[in-house]
Amino acid sequence: SVSLGTPAVLVRGPENEATDLLEEGVNGFLADTATPQAIGGAVADAVQGGSELRASTLDWYEQHHRELSIESSLAAVESSYARV
Repeated sequence: SVSLGTPAVLVRGPENEATDLLEEGVNGFLADTATPQAIGGAVADAVQGGSELRASTLDWYEQHHRELSIESSLAAVESSYARV
């Protein structure tokens, strides 16, 4: 969805590694807890961001999609195995 300019809404948590990719107000928003109120607030922030947030989300994707691709990840793994 980010590749189409749709901002993400994620729940902050120690086991949610996807939050490392989110830049609040740039490509989405974080909810502090998984409560309806917190998630609803983050969704409302994303909706209020409107076309500016969608444009910055798409720009974020354009800047990062190559380094975050599966191909890039596989190349990094192969490279580390080659050193072993």
